[in-house]
Amino acid sequence: MFSQISRQVAVQVARNFSTSSTNNFKVAVCGASGGIGQPLSLLLKVNPLVTDLALYDIVHTPGVAADLSHIDTASGVKGYVGAEQVAACLKGADLVVIPAGVPPLKALNGEKNVVECAYVESKVTEAAYFSTPLLLGKNGIEENLGLPKLNDFEKKLLDTALPELKKNINKGIEFAKK
Repeated sequence: MFSQISRQVAVQVARNFSTSSTNNFKVAVCGASGGIGQPLSLLLKVNPLVTDLALYDIVHTPGVAADLSHIDTASGVKGYVGAEQVAACLKGADLVVIPAGVPPLKALNGEKNVVECAYVESKVTEAAYFSTPLLLGKNGIEENLGLPKLNDFEKKLLDTALPELKKNINKGIEFAKK
């Protein structure tokens, strides 16, 4: 019996033994409070290669960091807010990811030919709202560029999805009116 237990322990020790060094990999996410930055930060937090996660944004980053700190992984996480903390966030980073929403800001600042897809009120399809490429400008949406050219298969998929999409849009509109 003792030999069987010692054999099992030996097998477990062999599985856990590693001759490689540990990965100390710091990742900085600039734009961590946004719609892309938050789920990206979550994925990085659970990645075993990441040992230190630095989150930066202009607002709310300590809250995002606090939420992620509750995930039971070996990586540490810290939030940085404001221009004065950018250097501290980036210090020692092996990888910097910037998912911050720059295109809409460029358009609002007067840059020409900024195109971004967005889910907006639209007359492109039968649905009251639809996501299409938009030409953005100083005043917001300058022009809805409509749907790109669709092949027959894509047209069929769109036609199949529209009834359900319209139903969900109407449900959302009714909810917003309450």
